[in-house]
Amino acid sequence: KISPLPMPSVDMTLQEDRRATATGWGLYMVGWTCMFFCPPAGFAFWCAAAASYFCKPRAVRARRQQQRKPAYVSCLTLLAAALVACLAGLFLLTSGSVHYQAGHHHEWHHHGHHHAEPLLKSVRFKSLRGHQQDRIPSWTTSVVA
Repeated sequence: KISPLPMPSVDMTLQEDRRATATGWGLYMVGWTCMFFCPPAGFAFWCAAAASYFCKPRAVRARRQQQRKPAYVSCLTLLAAALVACLAGLFLLTSGSVHYQAGHHHEWHHHGHHHAEPLLKSVRFKSLRGHQQDRIPSWTTSVVA
């Protein structure tokens, strides 16, 4: 008769759990740091922190009680950030869209300007009502002037 694999000692299990917990919190914090510079990397670090716990077999997860907390926090933060990103994208899509026109165009109407017009001056904003209006965003006045 084959006996099951021996269970690791309690001290070894606690040390592994503490190490995995520290790694989980480290990945979580690096994820937040990345959100300021490269948001997709932040999502990747949160995924790694959650996956390092949830992708383990159930028996291992049962022995990693402390690692559970950073894994759940990372998972919830990931879901919340994804929800915020989706809502922001939906807001941008419904509030109005920005259409960039190339400076080079040949249409029957020419208003005295030629092809040296800066690209920022030819930005058209389209509202929900379908009206187009030429305007220069306020943040471009120092660039265009």
